[in-house]
Amino acid sequence: MQAWLSSFTNPPNLDKIDNKAIFYLYGRNIFLLIQHFDSQRKPFSVSKSIYSTKRREKNMQITRQADYALRAMLYLSRLDSNQRAATSQIAEEMEIPPSFLAKIISQLSIAGLIHTSRGARGGVSLARKPGDVSLLDVVEAIDGPITLNDCTEDPDICTFGDNCPLHEVWCETQAELVRRLQGATFDKLLEREAKKLAQ
Repeated sequence: MQAWLSSFTNPPNLDKIDNKAIFYLYGRNIFLLIQHFDSQRKPFSVSKSIYSTKRREKNMQITRQADYALRAMLYLSRLDSNQRAATSQIAEEMEIPPSFLAKIISQLSIAGLIHTSRGARGGVSLARKPGDVSLLDVVEAIDGPITLNDCTEDPDICTFGDNCPLHEVWCETQAELVRRLQGATFDKLLEREAKKLAQ
């Protein structure tokens, strides 16, 4: 590298060199210089933050925690009214990561959907009958109220006001989803399960 640069900082006596030689000398050095810096340059890469292959966020999908909570509640619904289940047993049978289940159990307990007790005979059990607990109860205990769009909670935030043709569709769809989840109680899920096993 130093040899290349010296030819520019300390050029030879040009009076003794013809034009073709000058062109060759400087042209070759420029070519080698470009090659050197090109080899030192980091390869160009597209920014992952802009062209990432990461999946798009699914805002209309229940969270993984809510899915695990539904699994846990389904398992508890299968037990007799005087039975309790250990959290380790629920985690293993329903394929729920124990770290997730601990938080989920706490949230379900706060919502009044389950009872928890410690000790040798402790465990987890339903706080209500399976017929008194719906999918909506569990989902909202974990994820909060179901909202398809902000305007379904507060129509005034929409810039189009009462003239927006989408507002009614969002409200109708949300109401139908809530109705379906509210009507899907765990005793009905157990009936569905029994029919599938009998087939």
